[in-house]
Parts: sequence; C-alpha cells; structure tokens
Amino acid sequence: MKFEFECAEKEIKVKADEQRMRQVIQNLIENSIKYTEKGFVKVQLATNDQRLTTNNQQQSVLFSVSDSGIGIKKEVIPELFDQFKRAKEARLIQGTGLGLYIAREIVKAHGGEIWAESEGEGKGSRFLVRLETQF
Repeated sequence: MKFEFECAEKEIKVKADEQRMRQVIQNLIENSIKYTEKGFVKVQLATNDQRLTTNNQQQSVLFSVSDSGIGIKKEVIPELFDQFKRAKEARLIQGTGLGLYIAREIVKAHGGEIWAESEGEGKGSRFLVRLETQF
C-alpha cells in the first residue's frame, strides 16, 4: 500500500484540543488503512484560498484522508457518523461503530464539520474535516 502526506502550507494553526483532534485524525487514517487492502491512502492538509476569503468569512483548514479501499454505498453515507452504525460490508472488519460518531462529536465541539464522500462500492472513499484557522 502507498501512503502519502501532502501539506499546502509550511504552518497551519487551529485552536483545538490537541489530544482530541489527534484522536479524530488517527481514527480517519486508521479506518482508511483498515478498509484498503491494496492501493493508496493519501492524507492532505490545506487552507482555503485566501483570495476567495472575504471579510465575512473566517479562513479554514481542510484535512482529508482519501483511499482506494472498499468504498461506501451512497445510501450509507448519511448514517456513517451515527452511533453503532456500520455498513454491511464494513462488518466483516473488526470495529465498534463508535469511531466516526466520536470523531463527529469532537469536530462539532470545535465548531467544525466532518463528512464523507465516495463514488460507491470498490471506488474508495474520502473523509474530510474543516476547522477555522487561528490567526
């Protein structure tokens, strides 16, 4: 498996509980590795384009984990972050169904958002977290 990390900025600061955000990031990366038998896992970190940021918008940081794993059915995506919910295909792999729920609660407590994207089964997935940056 190929593991990649890409960061668009030299330094990005967010106001966050380091331990809790580490838990979120670790969960997303471990899930991508766990559900990807072969191919890639790519972690990216970037800020939004400052040219597009107006005085009314706070600049944000976007953390994403993409993989070439088992993918997610579109109808399952809205339930992924619910307590004890796991896709039928994911039940073959050990887990509690709490990781994404806890990650969502942590991100929400930090005023951010978390979501998942996938083109469907066998087409990989992408998990994203957006937080406001600290100036």
